Amino acid sequence: MSVPPRAIQLNEANAFLKKHPEVLYVDLLIADMNGVVRGKRIERTALHKVYEKGINLPASLFALDINGSTVESTGLGL
Repeated sequence: MSVPPRAIQLNEANAFLKKHPEVLYVDLLIADMNGVVRGKRIERTALHKVYEKGINLPASLFALDINGSTVESTGLGL
């Protein structure tokens, strides 16, 4: 029986955090459609929740024009 990939990734993350106790935060990053890096910073103690439940990012991340401005007609921005 094989181990699910998510479990392997969580084990790797836990091993990294154990080896590097000085790491207090983890940055969860994604590039938007224009290549601008966006994301969230979480405390190391919350990392396991990301593997268990995922993480919410704003849908407006995918409603940007070529200048990186929100496309108002999508209703996803401010």
